[in-house]
Amino acid sequence: MTEERKISIDRFKLQLQIHQGDNQKEFEKYWSDLTKIPLSNFQKTIIRPAGNKPGKSKGTCKVRFSDKIVYNSLDQRLKLLLETISGCGAVG
Repeated sequence: MTEERKISIDRFKLQLQIHQGDNQKEFEKYWSDLTKIPLSNFQKTIIRPAGNKPGKSKGTCKVRFSDKIVYNSLDQRLKLLLETISGCGAVG
């Protein structure tokens, strides 16, 4: 059994990609409220040229997480899963 580990919200970083003309502050607040990641953890928002479907999205949200112990645990689990799948003939 693996050890349970509390994950600090401070380890999460968020970056938005929006279009010109979008309300940056509104979208940042939307994603902060949705993810519970504070605005202080947001990285610089990327603003792209206006899209062909204005007002149809709230932008693209990229969440990053940094913790070596959690990464190593997930990496081990992924390798085990891939070995299991490979053993079943599902992966070529």
